[in-house]
Amino acid sequence: MLNKIVLILVGAALAVGLSACETKEHHDQRTVVDQVVVFDGHWTDDNDPNQGDSSKISAVVKDGDIRINLESTDSSALFWKGTFPKASQGPTKFVSQADVKALSESLLGSSDKKKTFTYEDGVLTFDLSMMGVTRHVHLEKQES
Repeated sequence: MLNKIVLILVGAALAVGLSACETKEHHDQRTVVDQVVVFDGHWTDDNDPNQGDSSKISAVVKDGDIRINLESTDSSALFWKGTFPKASQGPTKFVSQADVKALSESLLGSSDKKKTFTYEDGVLTFDLSMMGVTRHVHLEKQES
């Protein structure tokens, strides 16, 4: 009889413990979903300069716009300028509408009317196409 009581108490303790873990896990998932990402700031590609490529891609997001520049050691050229959300909640995909006038005045400006961006896990991704070559660009936000 004592063994049955001990088994019931142990079973009850395990049930309470496991349900507490499940609740905490559920709470943690909800916290991740509720995080709002603010895009304003400077973003740069994860290109490793030690691989012999001194060029980089940088972006500035400010006031609902994005400006992407192609940079080398001694020069910078506009590649994309367009609309951009100020913030987002969780992983997302969105379309930027081009500032056609600004892009037409840049030698390396994109001729696209829109560009699709994806944001996930702190990385902003888009395709850069030029002269028949496409590169998947991954930008990370820089600390202010």
